[in-house]
Amino acid sequence: NLTPECFQALVEEGRRLHVQVIGHGVTQVGLERQLALGQVMVAHAEEFLYTVFSRPADVPGRPDSAPSVDEIPRVVGFVLRDKAFVTADLNTYGTIARQWGKPAVYQAMFESPEYKYLSPRERVEWRKAGYMKRSGDLSAKLAFLGTFTRKLVEAGVPLITGTDAPTIPGLVPGFSLHDDLQVLEDAGLSRYQVLSAATRVPGEFIDQYVPGAAYFGTVTVGSRADLILSSGDPLADLSMLRKPLGVMAAGKWYAAADLQAMLDHVAAEYAASAARP
Repeated sequence: NLTPECFQALVEEGRRLHVQVIGHGVTQVGLERQLALGQVMVAHAEEFLYTVFSRPADVPGRPDSAPSVDEIPRVVGFVLRDKAFVTADLNTYGTIARQWGKPAVYQAMFESPEYKYLSPRERVEWRKAGYMKRSGDLSAKLAFLGTFTRKLVEAGVPLITGTDAPTIPGLVPGFSLHDDLQVLEDAGLSRYQVLSAATRVPGEFIDQYVPGAAYFGTVTVGSRADLILSSGDPLADLSMLRKPLGVMAAGKWYAAADLQAMLDHVAAEYAASAARP
């Protein structure tokens, strides 16, 4: 809800302080203008639905329709022109779509194996969500976003993985990222493109816009030592990454048993906190 004048002031102040502007779409400005003014990353892909593409929801009798795919080339064109990055979080919109108007689906999220890793505060926040009370169907828009995301990466737009975890019911930190990788593959991205969006491209973004930050995202001399040891090739099956044999984070090694112990500790702490009056 920023005014165009306010957004312009933010961009100018960011330039003065060498702080980049990233974020959502601004209704009164629109992402095409935002990127032209200097916004360097869009979080998230669905924001194009709200501030760029036509809105069939405004057409009587078509509340659940998606924009026309004929609009995609123009949008991809200006994203490329302004060299912007895009957060490809299809899992966030997909999770919202699954529970939209479906109380049973929403309730099942509280019974998932990963729920025990959600903090007590976020458990309360999940209870406040109202997606299950909505009417309609988001599946057409979700399918459109999948097509749009695939066209972005095919054109060379740098994509970054990520989700809105834990603010959306059903999105547990960490686990939701693995789900996002799978959803992106289901949308037509190659496994290499998916893995790049989770590793190399985020490293390139930080390297470009955060001077002095440690480089990461590639297995190369000089990169931060962030590594996953898996029992199989993730280029053949992305699920190999869900249960690593071990992880090296910033040069420190954690075996699978160490990782599980950390998860168990989190679950126990949260269970104890939730039990307190």
